[in-house]
Amino acid sequence: MTSRGFLSNNEISQNEIRLTNNISLVKGNIFLTPMKTITVTVNCIGVMGKGIALSAKNLFPKLEEFYKKLCDDKEMIMGRPILYKEKNRETYVSKNNYKSILLFPTKTHYRYDSPIEGIKIGLKWLVDNYEEQEITSLAIPALGCGNGGLKWKDVGPILFEHLNKMKIRIQIYYPEEIDNIEHLTFQYLKKKKSTLLDYK
Repeated sequence: MTSRGFLSNNEISQNEIRLTNNISLVKGNIFLTPMKTITVTVNCIGVMGKGIALSAKNLFPKLEEFYKKLCDDKEMIMGRPILYKEKNRETYVSKNNYKSILLFPTKTHYRYDSPIEGIKIGLKWLVDNYEEQEITSLAIPALGCGNGGLKWKDVGPILFEHLNKMKIRIQIYYPEEIDNIEHLTFQYLKKKKSTLLDYK
């Protein structure tokens, strides 16, 4: 554990379920991940008022300034995550080791539910661009679940389907409440193929 409370890259999180050689499910605080990049779910209007976004706002005040400017400039849009990789006291872990934050829009307005189509487009962007963005390890929450109104049974397979195409270590942080423990298994996440028809 570092002075900022971050885990170092060689530490293992508690409650970790290994799905593949590089993908795990984790229950707990995403900000304690040993992964170098932390995904923070946001809306597109500049409000970090609940959930992971609020925690990120409190931990990384300069991140909020960066995010609000993106929203003011209409650059934060569904389907286009943006990486914050400023090296400062807030993101410092240890010598030459800093956290980066992937701002992942899951809803246009905080009052609205998360559209599954926009999340899938954002995940496709991530798969296509993670190497160019120099993302070498990733922690990601259950996009759109909780305040977004989506269910893990639908989001989990979509996450696995996309993230399984990436050649880096990934931790998926699943929700506190799961309807069925089978929905955390490799068999379920791999077998259930998602289509847009599932959500109409």
